[in-house]
Amino acid sequence: MTSRRVPQACHDSDSERKANPALNAALHGGLNQRYAAAASSCARESVIRALGLPDHRRRQTAAELFDSSPTVADPGGSCQSDFSLGLSVRPTPGDFRSRVSYVSRASLAPPPSTPFPHPIVQATADDLDALAHIHVAFQTNLQKNLPFTKAMTHDAALAYMEGPIKDRLVWYARVDEEIVGYLLLARVTPRTIAIRNVFVLPSHRRKGIAEAMVRGVTRYYLDAPPYGVEPVHDGPPVFGFKEEVNLNGADPNAERIYRRCGFLFPDRAGEVPTGDIDPATGRKGWFDVDFRDLPVS
Repeated sequence: MTSRRVPQACHDSDSERKANPALNAALHGGLNQRYAAAASSCARESVIRALGLPDHRRRQTAAELFDSSPTVADPGGSCQSDFSLGLSVRPTPGDFRSRVSYVSRASLAPPPSTPFPHPIVQATADDLDALAHIHVAFQTNLQKNLPFTKAMTHDAALAYMEGPIKDRLVWYARVDEEIVGYLLLARVTPRTIAIRNVFVLPSHRRKGIAEAMVRGVTRYYLDAPPYGVEPVHDGPPVFGFKEEVNLNGADPNAERIYRRCGFLFPDRAGEVPTGDIDPATGRKGWFDVDFRDLPVS
């Protein structure tokens, strides 16, 4: 018998997610599809259904997830199931946690009094090679914290970034004509869009670049001028303006940046967390996600 280990996602309160459509959208938007969250159980079909794929794509995707790169998610955190392939799954205690939240016009922070001095630009095909280098650096940095992620070659990064750039879902910061950081969007719905990756080269950190990218792109998609970004074309985004921008953040230190941009992550500086209530709905604007190892045999 062989065994494999796969990450598992579970959230602390499934009822909170169901009660708050914004959180539900944030979970499915912010999580990488490789770590899709199932709605109620870790049954194979439930995991695939959580991806929102049409029926004809589920079988193929199931093979991709469970055979080539096995991944499963279980909100309950205690399931033990046999998949149709005969796989037995038992979750172990989680050791990696992320937090899901969102920003809307109601929670959006005011623009800074001083404009950011460097351009935040929407990427085009001419930027592909430079952004592939940035994405390789991002993946290398990611491996330090997420050992189950894989290194990426430049050719693989070119293939990965080509589609999002074509769809106008990549933005970058430029300093002295050098691309020093990027922001990748994903999971577009009629009312939401998700921030998937935010990364700045180590040599350019602590200069406000990540915050400027998040703030500018967020204001742009929420149609809250001044945007502080340079889109390829004037007018609305390709996918239209959105009601919310979603995020699944794995770095607690980065939450300060996101809070300053209006995301509803809790401020835990005092005895009681503050700043985590949606001013438009009065509901909690975040929840936790645990990633667990699942021995699969």
